[in-house]
Amino acid sequence: AGFFLWIDVRKFLAGHERKAVTAEQEKEFLQKMLKKGVFMTAGKGLSNPDAGYFRLCFVKPEKEVTKGIERVVEALREWVEARGLEEKFQELQVW
Repeated sequence: AGFFLWIDVRKFLAGHERKAVTAEQEKEFLQKMLKKGVFMTAGKGLSNPDAGYFRLCFVKPEKEVTKGIERVVEALREWVEARGLEEKFQELQVW
């Protein structure tokens, strides 16, 4: 057993259209996270009806968890920059 973060990245994945996040966008983002060395579970696989939610479990030491969260933020930054959505990244709140 471990703890987890429930992450809502819908506004980053949806783009300017603000339409619902597609399964394809969710899959693409998961692949990006895997390339960053972070494994997250899509919310759809956990009975969440909406795409764009992810669960990040952590059972590692705090230093490794912090590095993983930094990688998530880095991936989000790259995602929005590649799509011209930089204003959305300014809204990102990380404690």
